[in-house]
Amino acid sequence: MPFVNDKFSKKQAIFTVSDANYAVMALTMFDSVSEHYPESDLFLFIVGKGNIDKIDNGVNVIYIHDILDDTDLSQRVSYYLQVELATSFRPQCFEHLFSCNYDSAIYLDPDLYVFRRMNEVDELLDKGVSGVLTPHALKTIRSNIAVEGDETFLKCGIFNLGFLALNCTSETLRMLSWWKDKLKWQCVADSRIGLFVDQKWLDLLPTYFEGFEILKSPLYNLAPWNSEHYSVISDLHGKFYIDNLDNQIAFIHFSGVKRASNHFSYLKEARNFYLKELKKKEFMKIGFVNYQVTFKPKNINFDKICIFLYKDYVKLKKDTTSNPLVDFGFYNYLISNDSETKLPVYIRKLFDVFPDILIGYVKSNGDLDFDSVIKWMKNGFNYDGVVNLGTMIDIRNASDKSIGFEFSHSEMCEENIVSNKPLEDENLYLPAISSLVYKKVKHSNDKSTEENKITLGPDRIEIQKGNVTICLPKFNDDYCIDDMSFLKNKKYTEIWVPNINISKKIKTYIGVENVAIMPYPITTPTYEVEEVNLPKDKLIVLMSHDFSKDFESQNPMASINAFKQAFIDNDNVLLVCYLSNPDYSECYERLVSAISFEPKAKLIVKESTDVTYYSYLHYAHCLISLHRNSFSGHRFAEALSLGKNLIISSNNDNYEYINSDNSFLIKNLSDELVIRDAAEILKYIYFDEDVLSSKNTNAVRFIQKHFSPSTVGFMMNLRINELSNSGINIFSRLGSAQHNQTSISVRVNSSLRSFIKKIPYAIRIFRKIKGLDKKPTTDVTKKIKSIDKSEVIMNILLKNVHRPEYLE
Repeated sequence: MPFVNDKFSKKQAIFTVSDANYAVMALTMFDSVSEHYPESDLFLFIVGKGNIDKIDNGVNVIYIHDILDDTDLSQRVSYYLQVELATSFRPQCFEHLFSCNYDSAIYLDPDLYVFRRMNEVDELLDKGVSGVLTPHALKTIRSNIAVEGDETFLKCGIFNLGFLALNCTSETLRMLSWWKDKLKWQCVADSRIGLFVDQKWLDLLPTYFEGFEILKSPLYNLAPWNSEHYSVISDLHGKFYIDNLDNQIAFIHFSGVKRASNHFSYLKEARNFYLKELKKKEFMKIGFVNYQVTFKPKNINFDKICIFLYKDYVKLKKDTTSNPLVDFGFYNYLISNDSETKLPVYIRKLFDVFPDILIGYVKSNGDLDFDSVIKWMKNGFNYDGVVNLGTMIDIRNASDKSIGFEFSHSEMCEENIVSNKPLEDENLYLPAISSLVYKKVKHSNDKSTEENKITLGPDRIEIQKGNVTICLPKFNDDYCIDDMSFLKNKKYTEIWVPNINISKKIKTYIGVENVAIMPYPITTPTYEVEEVNLPKDKLIVLMSHDFSKDFESQNPMASINAFKQAFIDNDNVLLVCYLSNPDYSECYERLVSAISFEPKAKLIVKESTDVTYYSYLHYAHCLISLHRNSFSGHRFAEALSLGKNLIISSNNDNYEYINSDNSFLIKNLSDELVIRDAAEILKYIYFDEDVLSSKNTNAVRFIQKHFSPSTVGFMMNLRINELSNSGINIFSRLGSAQHNQTSISVRVNSSLRSFIKKIPYAIRIFRKIKGLDKKPTTDVTKKIKSIDKSEVIMNILLKNVHRPEYLE
């Protein structure tokens, strides 16, 4: 087969495709390659964003969005799950490298390890073949040996595409064009239609195309699914052989090496070797972030249910041209009802994916409507990262416009509200408030008779529904209200504050009982990672102090002392001390001095907390705070939303955001014991960083589930409806009640505490969020009105249930 790039013969590229989660594993693979292929150029194609163009060992970085157009990329990220997405780009990566005049290109999965030069592949490529593939297995596989057996290969394909070597021939380019066309919409893992991402398509390769060689050698693509046939031996120096020392293995595919150790019963020594290689980069972080899949006009983040629905939409509407993240075609389908069951399409798909929970839910929890399902999910349903509760609430709000409020503000434009991001110095409740708004923003000097309205003022937000009026005061940096006179002079049904400490202060100051906890929503920050000159081979602990906020009770030196105590004989660590808004006080000078004299610490001082903070947070393995800072809770929750672990003393405010599942909590009160416990935790993390992984996942999901702007907005609306339906309009202030026995009687009978006892589901919101109430509420156990109707719907739903592969 003639080469297309004749004058560049012998010029070779070796590449892989990865998202931010597997990039470090990919670098371990490149380390193994560079030793044996010093003349080849290495490329990492990233499915995500970043500002890096080259990494260690001269690995070149190419971002997928630079080789695809916007609509194509938007369609793929909306259509495919994680594994499907990464594999769908492979033909474009080959084509891009060939367009850069490479004569040949070899693809390797991130979890491969190359032990020697692939001489057999070199010989075939030098002969001019179009490509080289390796089969999954060369002998029949018994069932019950880690995998199902031969049946697995009928599902996954004959060839394992963890390895694919191609020459740039005319036949190769024809094959890539065909393969690329197939993978645009058919790179799914769905055994019902005989597809397994990109692999099954190449079962057709030997019959559709010429010049492709099948390399049948046990020395290539040794893996858990085929190793039972061979005796794998080691020379104790990082080389592995089959049967004897004459048969050196070229590469091993360590698929599932961490999560499925039992699959490696025939590769135990090789697995241990590979895990040691991975451990060399255990502290390494790279400046990549995964794509966020968001419908921009409405700021709705797509979860996996939306991805499944987009597949349905494309199949139903044959719409392969519109951009699902910008155009309204798919959005209108997403908020519609299913024609067969009359349920929202989102809820129908939810039960398609989780059929096992359908019958139990319908029998015990009530109607198949958004509000019932949302309450049920928030109170404990484990949905495996497939459902984003905020997404469900956003879709619910968009599909039912009768629940909205009119928004009034003299300076706020509609774009600011829809963006879900508060402006500088705006009320931190604003992102949640925006989820309650559906009408156009109205100028405050316009008169309106609309009863459902939200008014934004310089010192408060007021929500009015009928006779119910809620006040959300704006607090300064020290969680104080500059002027509380409006709280004294105006009667509110309820005053909402972000944590219990503030609630106590306001109750004491103005003498009222109608103060309830409504935590601030947490908006996950969006940022570009900047290079901040941190070592890549050390455990990085971030300590952040904003001196414009008020320090309280705890010693701000405690974090430094704990770090020093934990790593007195360990130089493979770094403490990054990010100090913002310095006040040059005695406390500040003492802190700076201590950091300056610590050789394993790096001092960063900024006049304000700017975007570089998020870059340091990105590279940090954990965040430590052993002082008590009145603004810490919200900032810590922001870190949790980014998957960062916290080492924190339990005296910090805003307990709602933090628990033992997502953070390391220290409950001792004395400085000495806090420092001791923190030091032990730091050592524990250093020697077993995997302990962070489970907490990372718990942290992100916990914040998304309970504190996203949509979730907090939903809880606001729920609480407003409870107050409205109760018939209680105004809670009297204690000051007035003291002069009026009737008012005292009203206050006692209609206090929040007595109200909670009488009204179903009217539990303190902060207790719900913290999970302190284990018993299901009365509303959740409400029976459906028509069993017959529910059974009809259930029978329809159960006809076509399917739990997609690769949910995680």
